[in-house]
Amino acid sequence: MVKEILAWGCDVALIAFGAIVALRLTTEWPMPQPMVHVLFVALIAGFATTIFRTVGVYRSWRARPIISLAVRIFAAWSSVQLAGWIFLSVADRPVAITGTWVLLWTALT
Repeated sequence: MVKEILAWGCDVALIAFGAIVALRLTTEWPMPQPMVHVLFVALIAGFATTIFRTVGVYRSWRARPIISLAVRIFAAWSSVQLAGWIFLSVADRPVAITGTWVLLWTALT
């Protein structure tokens, strides 16, 4: 249980860190609408931890192939980002969050 919580916290930190680095690389400072990015990252972080737990990323991986873990993480992260794109389309806020930022964030994390 403690290891799962630590892994969850590490994932949330990496997601936030990747978002901040991507934001610094793609936008001017000060940002015009920083809260949109913060809310989007919080939504994605929550969704990512839920999906990661569902696909078994936080379970013990002893004596299991690392390729299987990598494929699961890649598939889970891709589905999370796809859900984020769908959310942005439905929320009608794609102007505030650029595609370049989302793609760079996806690649960094």
